Amino acid sequence: MRKLNAITEQESGWLAVISSMVEVIPMEDPLGPANITLLLDDCPLPSKETIHKLVELLGLTPVDWSARKWDANRHQNVAIVLGCLAEKLAGPRSIELFSEHILDYLLANMVILLRQNDCHDRCSNLLIILSPNRRPTLTHL
Repeated sequence: MRKLNAITEQESGWLAVISSMVEVIPMEDPLGPANITLLLDDCPLPSKETIHKLVELLGLTPVDWSARKWDANRHQNVAIVLGCLAEKLAGPRSIELFSEHILDYLLANMVILLRQNDCHDRCSNLLIILSPNRRPTLTHL
């Protein structure tokens, strides 16, 4: 863990560790989410600029969602990383993390899960709760 802490002290190291976790940790591993949480807890808090670089690095900026290849493993890991970061960051920094683009990304992927019948009732209930103007349109997919 000391080596991890030394690597993540630098912005480039922090970004490399996070992007590696998103790409490498398998969905089938029951300890995958726990590993991500444990590693993120041991990393220093990112700056506002680093969070913006992470969003760009992970490809969470506005795009035509239909053109993007669907990867359930990557989506799960991105969602876990975003959730852990939101929990670690306080107040306005946490709110900054969940911009319109991030919300659109999460909702668009939830709709894809619903279409593939890979989502539990919780996903459909969440989409019902959301207001109509926040639901992703077909242009997002």
